[in-house]
Amino acid sequence: MRVKFLTIIAIICTLSITATAQKPPGFKIVGYYPFDGAMKVDTNQVPFNRLTHIMLAFVNPDSLGMFNDDFNALAPFIKAAHNRNVKVLYSIGGGSYVAQYHNLLKQGKRQELIKSFV
Repeated sequence: MRVKFLTIIAIICTLSITATAQKPPGFKIVGYYPFDGAMKVDTNQVPFNRLTHIMLAFVNPDSLGMFNDDFNALAPFIKAAHNRNVKVLYSIGGGSYVAQYHNLLKQGKRQELIKSFV
């Protein structure tokens, strides 16, 4: 009976230590959030406390390689994330097939596309 009791106590102690253990340094939790949604969302509804990084998905250039989205509309979202120590990154490309990339990545146009990223 005593051995069983001590075994149960040991298991409970192990579980409580495991549950309160800190994440290892450098551990990242990355989430995706829709680019358009980030412009309109109530930032109090976004679980920033569960993330270290958030990717705004998906940003794509037009046929000339320009990004014409209203990036200023993202300011409240980005500020809310940064206030919670969450890094915000743009996920460029993806989401679906974007036909203009074939043309924009040709040798003569590639550098212009790269400049528009920055």
